[in-house]
Amino acid sequence: MKKIFVLLLTIALVVVMVGAAFTAAFSDVEQSTGNTLTAGTLNLTINGADGKAAEEENLTVESLKPGDSGTARCWAIRNNGSIAGNLWFEITEVVNVENDLLEMETDAGDTTAGEGELGSQLMGTWKFRTSDEAEWQEWAPRYIDDMPNTPFGKEGFSEQVLGVLGQDESVEICLDYEFVSTEGNENNKAQGDGVQFNVVFHLEQENALNAESQPPSESQ
Repeated sequence: MKKIFVLLLTIALVVVMVGAAFTAAFSDVEQSTGNTLTAGTLNLTINGADGKAAEEENLTVESLKPGDSGTARCWAIRNNGSIAGNLWFEITEVVNVENDLLEMETDAGDTTAGEGELGSQLMGTWKFRTSDEAEWQEWAPRYIDDMPNTPFGKEGFSEQVLGVLGQDESVEICLDYEFVSTEGNENNKAQGDGVQFNVVFHLEQENALNAESQPPSESQ
C-alpha cells in the first residue's frame, strides 16, 4: 500500500511539472509614460480686451434730437481660445433715465418723474459681418425698450444666426440708431432723457449637449 501511495505521489508531481512546462511562454512589456489630457479654452474678447477691460468698451452718443441716425458703436468679437463656440448676444438691464423732468416734457404730458422715455423713441438695428469684404447682415429694427429677452444670433431664436466662431476667428457687430420723429409733441417727453443698457456677448461650446450624450468612440 505504501508503494502504491509513493507511486501515485510521483505521478502527481510529474503531471504538475509537465503542466508547468506547457504554461511557460515568451513575453515582453512596454509602457507609454507622461500622458497628459488638457482642457481647451473659450476666451471671448471685445475689441481685443477681456475681463474688466472689456466692460470699458461701451458706447456714448450725446445731444440726440428727433431725426438723428447713425452708428452708435461697433465691436470686434474674437475667439482667442483653443476650441470653437457658438456666438450670440443679448441686451440686459435697460434703464431709462429721466434726469430732470423739464417744462417741455410736462407740457407734452410727461408725468413720470423717475423714468425717461428715450428708450421708447430710439430705434436700434443690430448688424454684423464676418470680414471687411463681407456684406452686412441685419436683425429687424426694434426700439431699445423692446430689445431685452431677445437672444440675438442664437440658432432657433433669431432670424439671423451668428453661428460658430472658431479659434482666432472674429466677427464685427454694430448698433445703428434712429431717433424716430413722432407726430405732435410726443418727442418732447424725451427731452434731456437718457437710456442705458448692457450688451452681453456669449460664446458657448459647440455641440456641447451632443458631446455629453454620446459615448466615446472605439479609437479613444
